[in-house]
Amino acid sequence: MITDMTTPNPFAMNSDELMAFLAEPRFMAATTLRKDGTPITIFLGFEWDGEAMVFSLRNSRLLNRRLARNSRIVMAVTNEFAPAKYVVMEGNAEIIPDDDREISIRGLVRYMSPDSDFQTQKDIDFDGFIEPYFEVGRTVYRVVPDSIKSEDGAKWQAGAAGISDDLAKKLDGEES
Repeated sequence: MITDMTTPNPFAMNSDELMAFLAEPRFMAATTLRKDGTPITIFLGFEWDGEAMVFSLRNSRLLNRRLARNSRIVMAVTNEFAPAKYVVMEGNAEIIPDDDREISIRGLVRYMSPDSDFQTQKDIDFDGFIEPYFEVGRTVYRVVPDSIKSEDGAKWQAGAAGISDDLAKKLDGEES
């Protein structure tokens, strides 16, 4: 597992936990920079292939323009209940081919198929949804993270808040 932490985080997910967490359908918060340098975050479906995040965007999304201008991206994935778990990755997005639409369709099925536990709208006309999904074109990105940080709140124990605060200061280069 790639990481930029020199101080071990006792609450971090190990490789198997990270793989299991990212294998479940969730949304990621993807943060990039606008032209004026201010950050903007949007939410996307994704696929973790074991070493990189992969996601498909409509060509009309402004995120394509932001990534063309500056490929740096921060991606955060969290669960929706306690205990909190999260993964934060940083890297550069690169466009990868998807000529047969396999990657985009796999993502569409993961999130939109009526058979998916993630999809609550079970009466969706999935077959009728596929062609309009591709009407404006799609661009697929792959991000091999430069750094991965994670935390699993289930690993917390008495006094953990103090440990976590001290660890955060060390990781941010501050004195504790």
